[in-house]
Amino acid sequence: MIKNQNKELLKETIDRINQYEKHAIDGIFIPGLKNKEFISTIARNISVPLNIMLDIQSDKLEEYLSIGISRISFGPSTFLEFNHTNFTVEDYFKQKIDQISYLENNKLINLARG
Repeated sequence: MIKNQNKELLKETIDRINQYEKHAIDGIFIPGLKNKEFISTIARNISVPLNIMLDIQSDKLEEYLSIGISRISFGPSTFLEFNHTNFTVEDYFKQKIDQISYLENNKLINLARG
């Protein structure tokens, strides 16, 4: 079975989030969800911010910006990519921010800076 294709699980996910919303959660994190149709459906049917996890090496950030997500996490993919470079940690993250800063300049994202 192809991952993230089960519409019954999608309905259950939305129902569960809606139940959590009744108990004052302030956001929801769904790591592993990559199906853009499902992400968009979830975002339209919940009232809290939606956070997903992407792979910094293989996922195209731009493809996820207009489907209702509020935050993107990269999980261990930044660590795994960093380990294959000769950069310092500071230089690695500066390079990553420089690579996607055009999205911030075009007001498509807000980059969190420590």
